[in-house]
Amino acid sequence: MKKSIILITLILMMSITTFSKTKIVFWTAPNPNQEVFWKEMVERYNSQSKDIEIQWSTIPAAGSSEESILTAIASGRAPDISTNIFSGFAAQLSELEILVPLSDMEGFDQLIKNRKMENIIKTWEYNKKSYIIPLYSNSVLMWWRKDILKEFGWETPPRTYSDIYKLSKQIQEKGKNNYSIRVIQGRNWNDRWFDYITYFYAATQGQSYLDLNKYRANISGEQAKEIAKFIETMFQNKWTAVDLGEAAFYRGYIAGSLKGPWEIAYAKNQFPKIFEQIILSTPPVPDNYPKDKPVYTFADSKGLVIFETSKHKKEAWDFVK
Repeated sequence: MKKSIILITLILMMSITTFSKTKIVFWTAPNPNQEVFWKEMVERYNSQSKDIEIQWSTIPAAGSSEESILTAIASGRAPDISTNIFSGFAAQLSELEILVPLSDMEGFDQLIKNRKMENIIKTWEYNKKSYIIPLYSNSVLMWWRKDILKEFGWETPPRTYSDIYKLSKQIQEKGKNNYSIRVIQGRNWNDRWFDYITYFYAATQGQSYLDLNKYRANISGEQAKEIAKFIETMFQNKWTAVDLGEAAFYRGYIAGSLKGPWEIAYAKNQFPKIFEQIILSTPPVPDNYPKDKPVYTFADSKGLVIFETSKHKKEAWDFVK
């Protein structure tokens, strides 16, 4: 009897070993559009893979994705793979030897060639190695309420700082307790990408705000001073505010704000009538910015990484490919 029980137990253990799949934990951005994409992608991969199962979820809620990921690393709960990583964060993690150098993985060069990424991948390298694969880039633009602009006689959106000053005065003089634009997005460090750094790219014709040779910010030029003066002028005249309440743009408290394409689904679903009144423009520029020159903006570019703590790097890389 005991022999039979032992034999059955061994058979069950062999069956579990034979049919169990390697589980890969995969995190992505908590974004509705991306969730739809990755849900379908992961389901398709899992249905076709005999040996690997992707356990997909969005990055846990926190102040930022970076905060969530650092907390997971510190507590030993880092995923095998994560998206929504910007190049600067990847550089910091790779310096701490937390990321797998993907350029050392088998098939990396062929993957980059197949994806036509030979040029862009070079700008994402750190110490001549690739720790992150670029996935997407979200351009930040000015969103304007066409109905509010028309109310004050604007057929096209304000282009320069002086244009915004003019609109601000018009709104203020009408006695409305409203503002022209949200000039600063918030109080967190990562909010600067979506205000100051965006203004910097626009004012400097795309000049980098980082000096990669000296590892410091490169914001000491004349344009940087003009941007600071623009922000100061808006606050000094009470033409803007930091705390504008929830959905200020959609409720008409402001006429314009810098936003990314991730906002589209929210605007369309939650404020369908207002969505029809939205028009886009490039970020505001200094008054002397040439009219015949293109206006650059900040692109919120994110990529994918594999963590060194992963016990299944080869399998994780197989999914990435």
